[in-house]
Amino acid sequence: MTYYCNICLPPVLQGNTLSFIDLDLDLVHREGVWTVVDEDEFLENQQLYDYPTDVIKRARASLLKLQQRIAQQQFPFDGFLDPFIPTVLQMKRRGNDT
Repeated sequence: MTYYCNICLPPVLQGNTLSFIDLDLDLVHREGVWTVVDEDEFLENQQLYDYPTDVIKRARASLLKLQQRIAQQQFPFDGFLDPFIPTVLQMKRRGNDT
């Protein structure tokens, strides 16, 4: 099972549309190992888009908090959702993922 966690700005709900800004920094779980990816994109885009210092600090803090939740097996990394994964995958295969 692969997990992909995006570090982003808080989502915004406007009417029926939920949107967010992805800050490129991601934490990925593949083959039993968690890895920070796209660090290079995060650094590059800090310059390109002139990320404010507080956004950079919050992104780093969010990544750290996520890593701590995983290490401490806190929701949703506590196995609570594991029984639902086969059902979701089956729905996706049938095209019911709307």
